[in-house]
Amino acid sequence: MVNLPGTKTYLVLYFLVISLRSAICVPTVLVAKCPEKSVHNPYKDTCVTLSSDKLAWDDAKYACEGKGGTLLTLETLEEVEWFRTLRSHNSDWGNSVAIWIGGRQFYGAWYWEGTKRVPIEFTDWNIREPNSYKKDDMCLQVIGWPKLNWNDHECFTVINYVCEKRAPA
Repeated sequence: MVNLPGTKTYLVLYFLVISLRSAICVPTVLVAKCPEKSVHNPYKDTCVTLSSDKLAWDDAKYACEGKGGTLLTLETLEEVEWFRTLRSHNSDWGNSVAIWIGGRQFYGAWYWEGTKRVPIEFTDWNIREPNSYKKDDMCLQVIGWPKLNWNDHECFTVINYVCEKRAPA
């Protein structure tokens, strides 16, 4: 894999071209084929899209599933930093507002709600978060600039959201 300028990761394949006089290697670049207005997540080989509409968390989850994906999950430090960089350098990615991602609280514990429920192991909570332990229906949002950390918030709040789905082959 080779990282070239921009937000995409490129796979460089070398084809051997043989002639009677010499052999040369010709680099060929293959680009991840995410739809327009989507960004390739190189850590999971997914296409990530910021919604243009605002929904409550459950409705956002169903909207992503209706498009063949899930709400975004950020399971490693590398993914969190990648997403933070994406948002902080691109105002089209809602860098000043909170957005829903795929985490939800169940009986005091936090889980990723993707294709299956998985406990959240790596976290990027903002200072003094999560802070709504006594409430039952809390969901995970990434707050706006300058922190871009996580916050627990009531799931019925209507805000933008981020979907991800497997990148086409």
